[in-house]
Amino acid sequence: MWFFGKRARKLERESKIVYDFMYHDARRVASFISQMEPGGHLLSMKQSSQEMLSKSNRRLYSGSFSSMFGLKADLEKISGGQSIASFERVYDPLWGNAINFIKYLEGMKLIHESIHNANIGQFVSFSGILKILDLKMLKDAWGMPNVISQIIIGNTSSMTEQQIKENELASDIIKLFPLTLQAYMYEPGENFSASWMNLDPECMVVPADNIIMKYGVTVQGTWKVIGIKDAYVDTVESNDLTFDSIRGRKWEDIASERHSTVIAIFAEILSSMARKGLGRPKIYYGITPILIYREITPNMAE
Repeated sequence: MWFFGKRARKLERESKIVYDFMYHDARRVASFISQMEPGGHLLSMKQSSQEMLSKSNRRLYSGSFSSMFGLKADLEKISGGQSIASFERVYDPLWGNAINFIKYLEGMKLIHESIHNANIGQFVSFSGILKILDLKMLKDAWGMPNVISQIIIGNTSSMTEQQIKENELASDIIKLFPLTLQAYMYEPGENFSASWMNLDPECMVVPADNIIMKYGVTVQGTWKVIGIKDAYVDTVESNDLTFDSIRGRKWEDIASERHSTVIAIFAEILSSMARKGLGRPKIYYGITPILIYREITPNMAE
């Protein structure tokens, strides 16, 4: 058992922090690690060692021990009633890569602790209050007339006929929008910031359903995000096309003015509506998340 005790003591000396990952984009981590490691992205790691054994401790390395801990141990008898034990163990570096990625960024000074000062395309690290919103829950709601009439169409008693038609059109169009898994992060304090992230369900270590059923929207505790800043807070009004801005004009004329096609103009309007209705709010930074985690320490405090 000396092998595991020695390893545990070494880890204790190196760090007293354990990382609890909620989100881990392993493909992006691998792409960055391959540029930071001289040998590229590590797929597996094999550890081998040997020890001289006496008769008294030879039984410790029997087949049952090997299968229990995934450690392959071969015994080679030598003179004097002693044996040499050869140990071999293969590790999956997936989670080690995530931790090394964090250390690489810190060592290379690539992480910006202030999301306000970071430029587009730079790594940022920030922590705060985390909210998870799964829009896929709305998928079945769009087919329920009562839900649509209350949320989108609204109270028609005070609306004009044109407004009713526009809201009904919106209720049909919104069914075309992508329903994604999203996260919101709020940094408290003097340097308050709000960030919006689109999450890949395949990268969730804990399924979103489990999180929502446990917490609702706001996840308890302090969570940390490492990602790439890719959108500033909107400071000016967008000049994207809308149905209102082109009302009364021919689609062909608009397409000609913008050196585009009618289909492309329609897609542009839908994309703008999708962002405004279901995407990043204007006052939020846009972040591509790579890791979302919390640090577990011996003396944790909220």
